Amino acid sequence: MLLPVGGWGTQFVTIPFMYVTYNYYEVVANTDGTVVTSGGTQYPLNAGQFVQFPSPIGILTSNYPVQVVQLGQHTDDNNLGDPFFLQIPSTDKMSNTSVFFQPTGFIQHGNNPLVFFVRIVTNVNGAGRIALDGKVISALQFKRVASSTFYYYEVITTNNTHLVTATSPSVVYSVVSYTYGSYEACGFVCAFSLPVGNPGVPTNPPPTTTSLPTSPPTGKCPNGWAYFGTTNSCYQIFRQQVIWYVADEYCLSLNNGRHLTSIHSQAENDFIVNLARQVLTITDSPYTWIGLNDIANANQFKWSDRTPYDFQNWGAGEPIQQQGMENCGVLAVAKKCSSAPEIGKWKDVLCGTGNITSFVCKIPSA
Repeated sequence: MLLPVGGWGTQFVTIPFMYVTYNYYEVVANTDGTVVTSGGTQYPLNAGQFVQFPSPIGILTSNYPVQVVQLGQHTDDNNLGDPFFLQIPSTDKMSNTSVFFQPTGFIQHGNNPLVFFVRIVTNVNGAGRIALDGKVISALQFKRVASSTFYYYEVITTNNTHLVTATSPSVVYSVVSYTYGSYEACGFVCAFSLPVGNPGVPTNPPPTTTSLPTSPPTGKCPNGWAYFGTTNSCYQIFRQQVIWYVADEYCLSLNNGRHLTSIHSQAENDFIVNLARQVLTITDSPYTWIGLNDIANANQFKWSDRTPYDFQNWGAGEPIQQQGMENCGVLAVAKKCSSAPEIGKWKDVLCGTGNITSFVCKIPSA
């Protein structure tokens, strides 16, 4: 079973199975123009296509969300395990607690006993601050993934109920488990975080009834959209609680869609803020998704509609990055606490953040 698209991601840690002869990965794309990079090799994909390749310990990235599964098989049919696959959670879907049960229903065949494994992946903040069954795993037992801020720990366990916890609420991690014997094998994800709410693309975001700040000339914009003459474009705020990827996919699905909005001047920035403040309510998040991201390359921000990154309006101290995990941009449209950026400023957050309740689409005018 594959994860819903809202559970896919753009960065994955690849770690070979322990004692398995043949390790490789299968990557499935949902968006045309997807480029997957692993081990220095790029694999171009369109929606619905997939690719298989071996990969050493390292980082697999993609410019659009993909589903990654790890496949394991021994070269000898009488050796350990039948072919099996394991879903790999993306690094932005890490969780903070996990209780899992390793299965006991296998029938033992052959001379190789069933062996059970647990793999924990975390960032630099988590090494030495994660406990397995109540015992903190020493930072020295975590291995660093080269050229990254990620660490992993892998161990043989028993087929029993296990608990993985963190010593701090700021620590996040993913957990997978797998097992194999002479002719049996399986793998499953134990700890990862799916987006809040409907993880799929919203098919009908609630329409706004608030009047728009600009009355476009007849025929310039579809009903419900606001026209901005400087860019000759139409904008709409959608009140829907989704993650960044889903918001961008929805904008792209619209007629003449151009992804989440890009912003190229202070005037355009102010226009969008004013539009949002007339549409959103006090119950909405103070931030709204925009197309800003550095998913492909850390600290190299761009717009999802591929227009030039020729204007910046970051809040103080932004972008933060947080070990390279905050890759998507939001625009502050309200100020609900003293630590929030000034209205109109940008902030980078996790692309899988589940508490952003609106997003801004931009399309060309008629």
